[in-house]
Amino acid sequence: MLQACPNCGQTNVEGPECPRCGVILAKAAAHRQMAELPLVEAAPVVDEAPVRVEPMSSAMKLELLAVPAALVLGALVQLTNLGRFLVGASAEMEMHELGHATALWFAGRLAVPLPMITLGTDGSRSIVMFAVVAAGLAVTASMARRENLPRVMIACAVLGVDLVLGTLFLSGPRLDAWVKFAGMGGEAWLSALALILFHEKLPLAFRWELSRWFFLVWGGLAFCAGARRWLVGEIPWGSFWGGDGDMDILRDLHDWSERDILHTYRWVTVLCLMLVLARVIVRAMAQRTPASGLRA
Repeated sequence: MLQACPNCGQTNVEGPECPRCGVILAKAAAHRQMAELPLVEAAPVVDEAPVRVEPMSSAMKLELLAVPAALVLGALVQLTNLGRFLVGASAEMEMHELGHATALWFAGRLAVPLPMITLGTDGSRSIVMFAVVAAGLAVTASMARRENLPRVMIACAVLGVDLVLGTLFLSGPRLDAWVKFAGMGGEAWLSALALILFHEKLPLAFRWELSRWFFLVWGGLAFCAGARRWLVGEIPWGSFWGGDGDMDILRDLHDWSERDILHTYRWVTVLCLMLVLARVIVRAMAQRTPASGLRA
């Protein structure tokens, strides 16, 4: 079959090779076809812009320093006798009585926390108290759902389970020991809760953006007061009104030794402090992300 050479144009070429230029006809034809194909431009490579972390504003820095500052303030106040007296007669006392009251509320019992004393019933279950606490949790969870606050919803669910279990299973000596323990315990965990919630967003009805500053200071003062006591091994025997206090009852009626009392409250205090510091660290890490405007 006669062909034309695609390289030099020689006509009537027989065989696979051109006698004039010596190229292989099949290869030359293939190269020519490739050369005639339209060029496809590669898409330009666009470098992704580096994620820019906005510097923290003064308000953000103030929020991050607020909890550590409250703890430092509380510790400094404990250095003087006058400071210990004032905190003991205010923040620490209220957290103590609220600790008794919450222990009773979440066991379905009636309780009214007052300065220096918590009024309660004979220990019998109260349908009214159970309904009030359950309704409060349900309303809070409903508001949290509307405002997209999943952590608040989870907390309400956990507290709801605690309410049911406490009402069903706590009674008699076991309830009495728990309520007595929850006085000093409340000074630790309720104060720590006030510090942890400082960085949380609660339903708008709580007006938490403003009131959280008060509870921050209140919680810091009360937490450090209790922490100092257990750190130095000071067990508060007796009560303000005379007679046996919570620690006396735990020792004499519920067989707690002095070592049991000190070690238990020390561990509770350390655990609460670790949770507070962990929350501050999580908040600080969230502030350094591109989505730092969101509350973590």
